[in-house]
Parts: sequence; structure tokens; C-alpha cells
Amino acid sequence: MSNSAQKSYDYATADFNAVYRGGELLGDAGITRVPWDIGEPQPGVLEFERRGRIRGEVLDAGCGLGDNAVFLAARGYRVTAVDAASTAIERARERAAKQEGGTEIEFAVADATSLAGYEGRFDTVLDSALFHTLDADGRRRYAAALGRAARPG
Repeated sequence: MSNSAQKSYDYATADFNAVYRGGELLGDAGITRVPWDIGEPQPGVLEFERRGRIRGEVLDAGCGLGDNAVFLAARGYRVTAVDAASTAIERARERAAKQEGGTEIEFAVADATSLAGYEGRFDTVLDSALFHTLDADGRRRYAAALGRAARPG
């Protein structure tokens, strides 16, 4: 599909809880499955970890169903995984509990454009498909929140 034929969606109106339950993400988009759920960590996350680009305590912002968080926790990282969709967090906890050896991940329902209570805590921040769903103001607030949540350096 050419760029001119691609439809643009207003993710501010998206119902992320609904799509995690099998409903519609956006009323007119016909998206009834979680398109970013590939059932395993995202290839970019695997590559970043392989190259040593992930260190210390990790924030997985907009964690969805938690596959990236589970992978990183299994590799020994301390991971906090947050998502605004409570259904995603519930399902991520269920997936993590099924992992061999059990992984310790702090899952929380949280607004990534605020991240109140997480100030100065993370060495690495992971975003896999959250930033592009935010409008311009949301992106500014998100960048500021990530800056507050990251440790200096």
C-alpha cells in the first residue's frame, strides 16, 4: 500500500482495553486483534539486548502483553512494565506467570505521559509502539516524563 493510500488513525480515541479483550481498537478501523502482539519479544529488543544496549533497571513503557519485559527479566534485568490499559497488564501478568523459572517483573497500570512515582529510577527505557500513538502534546509530556523517570547519565 502506498503512503498516500494509508489511512491515518486518531489513537487518542482508541480503546486499548477493548482490543486486548478482542473488541475494536478504533471504531472505524476494523482492528479487533492486538497488531503489535507477535507472541514473543520484538526483534529490535532482542538485537538491542544482544548488542549490550540495555543496562541496569529497565522501564518498559506501554508494555502491552509483556513479552519484551518477560524476555528482559529472564535475562537478569530488573524490569518495571507499565501500560495504561488494565486489561493488557492483567494479561501480561498471566503470561509472565507461565514462564519457566518465573520472572520477577513489576507490572503497573500507569500513565506513561506522567510516570508519577518513578522519578530517577531507570537506566534503560524501552518503548515499543507507544510514542507513535500519542498526539503532539502527549509526545511532549511523554518525553518529559521519561526524562524524569530516567537516572542521570
